[in-house]
Amino acid sequence: MVAAFSNAQAKNISASGVQARTLHSAGNMRVQRLTVAGMRPSEKSAKVLARLWGQVRVLVLEEISMVSASLYNMLDYRAMQGRQKSQNVSEGTYQSGRHAFGRCPIVIHLGDFLQLTPTKGISLVAATKERDAATGRYVISAEALSPEIDHAIKVFGRIPHVFHLDGTKRFVAGDPLIEFLGCMRDGRPIPPPVWSAFERTFAPGSNTQI
Repeated sequence: MVAAFSNAQAKNISASGVQARTLHSAGNMRVQRLTVAGMRPSEKSAKVLARLWGQVRVLVLEEISMVSASLYNMLDYRAMQGRQKSQNVSEGTYQSGRHAFGRCPIVIHLGDFLQLTPTKGISLVAATKERDAATGRYVISAEALSPEIDHAIKVFGRIPHVFHLDGTKRFVAGDPLIEFLGCMRDGRPIPPPVWSAFERTFAPGSNTQI
């Protein structure tokens, strides 16, 4: 099962042998409340989920930075519903440590948390206990959190292996833009030669001030 946040992403990563889905499609979800009580499938939906998830052995989630905690929990919960018979899981056990995504053996998350964040909702890496330095209040209010969001953040936090890929195939070797973007990501000053190369890309006669 290969899933992504948006339909455009799903189309971009689909191949002849694997058809990617949106998270909503993978969870056979329409407009529903993303709470456990609101996500219990109908009899018809349960059959669809069993066909989708019953034999899945590898789950790949693309652009994970854009997936909100509530959507992540939705997929976890609905995958469990589709794998109840094949993997002996249930609503009572889906929050257990090794029962994520209906005990799917391999779950691969792809993405970059320094890029786009969820367009709506709380991120999987949100600091839910962080307080505002000035007021002392929690940055994320208790009202915005839910057991489902808390569960999703815990599941994501239990990922055992993380591989950091620091190469790129988007640029020609030596392109100063690689160093430029690296400085932006790390919060480092941009070296004068790199900035000069960037300035040379400005349109002639531009009065833009940076």
